[in-house]
Amino acid sequence: MASIIKIKRSTTPGSVPSGGDLQAGELAVNLHDQKIFSSSDGTDILTLGGDTADTLSTARNIALSGDVVGTVSFDGSVDVTIATTIQSNSVALGTDTTGAYVESLVGGTNITVTNNAGEGATPTINLDSTVIADLKGDVYSTDGTKVLDNGTDGSDATFAGTVTGDVTGDVTGNVTGNITGNITGNVTGAITGNVSGNVTGDLTGDVTGDLTGDVTGDVTGDLTGDVTGSVTGNVTGNLTGNVTGDVTGDVTGAVTGNVTGDLTGNSSGVHTGNVTGNVTGNLNGNSSGVHTGNVTGNL
Repeated sequence: MASIIKIKRSTTPGSVPSGGDLQAGELAVNLHDQKIFSSSDGTDILTLGGDTADTLSTARNIALSGDVVGTVSFDGSVDVTIATTIQSNSVALGTDTTGAYVESLVGGTNITVTNNAGEGATPTINLDSTVIADLKGDVYSTDGTKVLDNGTDGSDATFAGTVTGDVTGDVTGNVTGNITGNITGNVTGAITGNVSGNVTGDLTGDVTGDLTGDVTGDVTGDLTGDVTGSVTGNVTGNLTGNVTGDVTGDVTGAVTGNVTGDLTGNSSGVHTGNVTGNVTGNLNGNSSGVHTGNVTGNL
């Protein structure tokens, strides 16, 4: 009877001969996996058949190129994930993207925009100097309080809130709020609020608020508020408030307030207030006030 030859075999799933288990040319089979193995030199193991493989004999790199790059090694044993990186300047706004974005900022009439282009830019928006000097719209402070009321068409605008900065432009309306900065521009309307800074511009309207700084501009209206600084400009109206400093300008109206400093200007109106300092100007009106200092002018 013929002899049956059986090669080395295994029914264990995944079982593979180790190096040295097979001589050169010797065969082995895994019946469960349906794989045949052999060796070329007695030390290596060759897989000669089978419908599937667990891994690649040599791992391969899978790479992405272009606007997005990344690389991963793959040998078939496990799933892999490619970590990608977007290349610089590879995404064009409006072409590769959708949604709302701002490409650039352009200033309109009397508005200038600087530093308005490029990635990471911080644009700066400014009003032209002509607009800053001649505002004709409502102005609000950061807490929502109206500081400047535009009025009907801007020609009758009035200061309604408190202004802490300097007023350097001309004001044609009334100033009813307090101003802690200097007034260097001309004010045509009345000032009913208090002014803490110096007034160097001309005041055409009445001033009923207190002034703690010097008044060097001319005052056409009445100056009824107290002035702690000097009045060096001419006052066409009445000076009814108290003046702590010197009055060096001419006063056309009556001086009914007290003057602590010197009265060196000429006074055409009635003078009923007291003068603590020297009076060197001429007092053309009737004077019923007390003059503590020297009087060198004509009474």
